[in-house]
Amino acid sequence: LNLDKNGNCPKLMNILVSHLLWADDLILLSLDSVTCQAQINKLVDYCNKWGIEINELKTKCVIFGQDNNNNNNGDNLRLLVGSETLEIVDSYCYLGIVLHKSGKLCHAKISLKTKAMRAFFGFK
Repeated sequence: LNLDKNGNCPKLMNILVSHLLWADDLILLSLDSVTCQAQINKLVDYCNKWGIEINELKTKCVIFGQDNNNNNNGDNLRLLVGSETLEIVDSYCYLGIVLHKSGKLCHAKISLKTKAMRAFFGFK
């Protein structure tokens, strides 16, 4: 499944990074909504071909770089998995790390600290 061919994806050390994948957890990365929807469509086609279901209730969209004044809040953005519109959220937890629309890791740091303190003191 080639998700970055001819797409507008971020680069890390001059290498296109179209997605992060661990087991059955997947994050699609793109720099614009057209590329993002194309990636989603490729994923849907792949899943349909192999009989894999996408849980639309767990599938979310985070638009990074949103400012506090909501000038880049994705109000006009509509991404679809099949006929279902994806929910746009402020943050998403991927492999235990909170990814926030601000791009800052302070939210992840707070979440990890809270989890560590609960484990240390045996709270649930």
